[in-house]
Amino acid sequence: MQSSTGAARAGFGARLAASRLREGNADGALTALSASDSDDLPVELGQRRVLVKARALARRGDPAAAIALLEPIGSAEADAARADILEEARDWRQAERALADYADKTVPATGSLNDAQRRTLLRLAGATAQAGDPAALAALRQREGKRMEGGPLGDMFRLLTSGPLQGSTDLGRVGREIALARGLPADLKAIAPVRQSP
Repeated sequence: MQSSTGAARAGFGARLAASRLREGNADGALTALSASDSDDLPVELGQRRVLVKARALARRGDPAAAIALLEPIGSAEADAARADILEEARDWRQAERALADYADKTVPATGSLNDAQRRTLLRLAGATAQAGDPAALAALRQREGKRMEGGPLGDMFRLLTSGPLQGSTDLGRVGREIALARGLPADLKAIAPVRQSP
C-alpha cells in the first residue's frame, strides 16, 4: 500500500481495512482507510471503502455515524449493511426500513423465491414484528404469505406475521403457534443473516 498511489493505494487500503475488520480490529481498519485515502476514486471502489468504514464505525460503537455514511449510497449492499448494523443496535424501526429497501432491490415482485430471498423476507418480518408495526405485518403477510409457504422459514414467517388473537375462536391457532414457537430455538439459525465480508 505504501508504495502505491491513487486508486491502487485506495484499493489496497480497502482490502487491508476489510482484513483488519474481520480480525476484530475496527481501529486498525479505520487507520488503513485513512492512510490510503485518495481523491477521484472510481464509484465502485469509493462505495466499497464506505461500506468498510461504516462497519468499522458500527463495531466501534457509533452506529449513527455508520448509517449516515450508508444512507446516501442506496445500493443493495449498502442497504444490507444498514440492516445488519441496525439489527445489532436493536433499532427495529430503522432496521425494518433498511430491510424493506433491501427487499425492494433483491426480492422479485412475482414468481418463486430462492432461499436467500426467503431469508430476507423473514428478517423483514422479524424486524417489523419487533418494531410493533401491525399494519406493515398484515401487508407483508398479505403480499408474501403464499410465496413463503413451506418448511421452517415459512413456518416462522407465518408465526411472525400472524395477526393478534381475536378471542376463543382462535384457540386452535394458539395451539398451532405454541407448537411452532417450541421449534423456534432449533430453527433460529435459519433467520440469521449470512454476514457478508466488508
